[in-house]
Amino acid sequence: MARELFYKLSYFFLILSNKYGFTNSLRFLIKKGKIAFPSGFSIRVNKENFRDILSLYLFSIKYGVDIGNDWKIDENNYTLTTPDGIKFSLKGFDHIIFAETFLYDTHFIDYNLEGRNVIHAGAYVGETALYYAKKVLTYTLLNLS
Repeated sequence: MARELFYKLSYFFLILSNKYGFTNSLRFLIKKGKIAFPSGFSIRVNKENFRDILSLYLFSIKYGVDIGNDWKIDENNYTLTTPDGIKFSLKGFDHIIFAETFLYDTHFIDYNLEGRNVIHAGAYVGETALYYAKKVLTYTLLNLS
């Protein structure tokens, strides 16, 4: 309960502060309508997809990512496609993880992995494995207790 309240207050003040140039304040606050990105691309937002769209919007304005042109959105399938053609579900989109991997190369290890097998345990979203490989098998452990 406290965490949810903290989250709601955080995004409320983030939007009101206009630190990142929000142009859709009312639509973000009521979680309904079409959100326009700096590139001119727009996408519908509602209570179910609000967190994902807010994170995508922050990815666009904080890091200068061109959503709708370089980074493609498929609203029907709810996917995001990177400039390299890698597709991800927008469900649970995390702008910080995508910035680390696709913009800043923080996971680059400077090894030639061509022709090798790599096991990525604890894949979470799996974006790092997809960034570096052509064929990916990922495994995430489930806590059954």
